[in-house]
Amino acid sequence: RIDGEKGAEKLLEDGFNAVFLAPGLWKAGVLNPEQKPVEGLYSSVEYLSSLRDGRLEETAAKFDGKTVAVIGGGAVAMDCVETAVRLGTKDVYLVYRRSYLQMPAEDGEVRSALEAGVHFLLLNQPLDYVVTNNQISGMKITRTRLGAPDDSERRSPENIPGSDWTLEADIIIEAIGNQAEADSSNWYPSVETDAKNLIKANSETGATSADGIFAGGDIVRGPALVVNAVRDGKVAAQAIQQYLNK
Repeated sequence: RIDGEKGAEKLLEDGFNAVFLAPGLWKAGVLNPEQKPVEGLYSSVEYLSSLRDGRLEETAAKFDGKTVAVIGGGAVAMDCVETAVRLGTKDVYLVYRRSYLQMPAEDGEVRSALEAGVHFLLLNQPLDYVVTNNQISGMKITRTRLGAPDDSERRSPENIPGSDWTLEADIIIEAIGNQAEADSSNWYPSVETDAKNLIKANSETGATSADGIFAGGDIVRGPALVVNAVRDGKVAAQAIQQYLNK
């Protein structure tokens, strides 16, 4: 593991000639940072991990016959809604603040979710949660319309005044992106990072601002596809080989 203060630099001090950083983004984005833990509220990481680490039966028992809402419109959100359908849920809703054509998920993933019976609630912005006796019982939502393009060249969603409503739900999964751990830059302080704690690396080599330290994957790109991370690894491997042969 590369963690702890100066974790990457310590590997170089211990005799390694190069280090490749690919820790990914494991901190899940949240709707309300002030939200206290409640039953029925999951991050996408927590939920999907539970299906693979021996807790499948336990998770299935909690989801069986329940109404589930997933927030998001990307590939991870599609994974969440489709797996939730297979757990014997009563209804599964996908709540997304933009339009169908603006969803970042692949077309095939979106169609697959629709065919699985997922209810798409588009142009709807989640605001907060309804909690009853420390248990999720719904989600406060407002309808949106598309305004001017933002930095990503997608039209920004604007809340429509007076359109607030409540979706009843027993379980809510937040699939609204992942981010770098707040202290991740401390693991490699000699490496230049940006305001989001993403590592700045040369796209052609994976080289960072620190000699002998390379990086790739989501920690450089932000949330992206596995194939992009694989490419980054291959590119960096070639660059590292050239670096070692100097």
